[in-house]
Amino acid sequence: MREALWTVDQRDPARLMAGLSFMFALSREEVLAAAEHRIAQIGAHHTQTPFVVSTMLDDIGKPRQVREIFELSDARLQGEAAGARAGPAHPRRRLHLRRGGASARSTS
Repeated sequence: MREALWTVDQRDPARLMAGLSFMFALSREEVLAAAEHRIAQIGAHHTQTPFVVSTMLDDIGKPRQVREIFELSDARLQGEAAGARAGPAHPRRRLHLRRGGASARSTS
């Protein structure tokens, strides 16, 4: 469960969902740290993707649709990172809520 929260699996989003289902068993601090770590891992993956795609396209035996598999995976991970940044668990979001931002008023 812990590993599912801390480690990005580029091919299997179900691992994250399973980890999130049991996040109540971890401290809030660890869950927040894992979210920040995931965002960083996803950023590194996003930076790497064009290089991987370029190498794949250089291989004459690889069909061009292979590129789309990598781009689809990258897009899914970018969505995951955006969700983590926007969610109430994100540290910047928590600061906004503590200061009485609009979302804090609407949820109380």
